[in-house]
Amino acid sequence: MRLGREVVPVSETIELRLDPADSTYTGAVAISLWVVESTRNFRFHAKELSIEKVELRGGGGLVPLHWVVGQAGLVEVSTDVALTPTSQYELRIEFSNNFDTRALGLYRVETRGRAYLFTQFEAWYARQAFPCWDEPSFKIPYQFVLRVPDGLLALTNTPVQEEQVAAGWRELTFKKTPPLPSYLLALAVGPLEEVTIPGLSVPGQVVTTAGNTSLAAEAVRLAPPVLQALEQYFGSAYPYEKLALIGVPEFMPGAMENPGAVTFRDEILLLDSRAASPAQRQRLGLIMTHELAHMWFGDLVTMAWWDDLWLNESFADWLAYKLGDELFPEYGIGITELQDVQ
Repeated sequence: MRLGREVVPVSETIELRLDPADSTYTGAVAISLWVVESTRNFRFHAKELSIEKVELRGGGGLVPLHWVVGQAGLVEVSTDVALTPTSQYELRIEFSNNFDTRALGLYRVETRGRAYLFTQFEAWYARQAFPCWDEPSFKIPYQFVLRVPDGLLALTNTPVQEEQVAAGWRELTFKKTPPLPSYLLALAVGPLEEVTIPGLSVPGQVVTTAGNTSLAAEAVRLAPPVLQALEQYFGSAYPYEKLALIGVPEFMPGAMENPGAVTFRDEILLLDSRAASPAQRQRLGLIMTHELAHMWFGDLVTMAWWDDLWLNESFADWLAYKLGDELFPEYGIGITELQDVQ
C-alpha cells in the first residue's frame, strides 16, 4: 500500500474553486515529477475524488497513459512507453468533489447561519481533498491558487503573492511553501475576521469566525512570549513566513500544527478574558506552546513514516510543559504534570 520511488514528485500547484455556499468544488493539480528509474507504472493518492482528466507531459509532448483507482485511493498510472530516468514530467489532473462534513479532508461547516471551509489532513486526508503523494516522507513545495467569492477571506500556509478580482470572484495566488509533507497543508475560507498579533518575529494574526474577534485577546497576549521562548530554545528563527492562529468551530482534533496556519478548536483558542477560568488559560498556554513547538519538531524536521509520530508528539509535549511552566508559572503547569505522572 506504500507509494513507490521510481517516480517522485518535485513540486505541486493546487488550483481550487471554492464557495462555502455550495456543497461541491472543482480543482486541478499540476505536479512536477522526476523519474528515478525507468518504469511504465507509478501511483499517487486521490481518494473519493471524481477524476475527470489525467495528462502526463514530457519533453516530447503528451505521454499516452491509462489509469485506474484502487484501494485506499491509490491511483495507478500505466504509460504506453517507458518513462526516461533522470527526466522531468508534468502530471496534470482535473477533478471535482463534495465538501466533507466530518471535519476531515476539505470540509464545510456552518455556524451562526454562515458557512466556512476548513481542512484537517493528518494523517491521510489530503488525498480526499486533491490528488497528491500523501505520505510524510514526500516533502515538496506546494503552491495554492484559490478562486473564492469576492468578500470572503481565504488563507493558506503562506502569504498572498498576487490577487485579481473579476465577475464577483477573487483569484488568490499564494507564495510557494517550503518543502512540506501533504498532511501539513491547510486552507480556510469564509467570512473570517482577523486580529493582528503584535510583537512576533513574523506577521501574525488570530483568525476567527464572524463576530468572535472580541475573544482573541488572550491568544494575542500569549503568542509573542511563546514564540520568542521557542526561538531562543532552538537557537533559530521561526522557520515560516507568517503565523495565523485559526479558531475553528467543531474541530475534532483539538489543534493542528499546520505551519503558518495553526488550527485550534475555537473553544480552546478564543476565551472571554473577563470570565475564563485558570484551567482554560492553562489549557490554551499548554496547547499553544505544544503546537508552536511542532514548527520545529514535525514541520521543519518530519518523520519518514507514521511509526515515528510519537517522537513529534512527545517532544512537543515535553517542551510545552518545560517552557509553559517557565513562561506562565501562575498556571501551575509543572504541578499539574507531576500530578498526572503520579
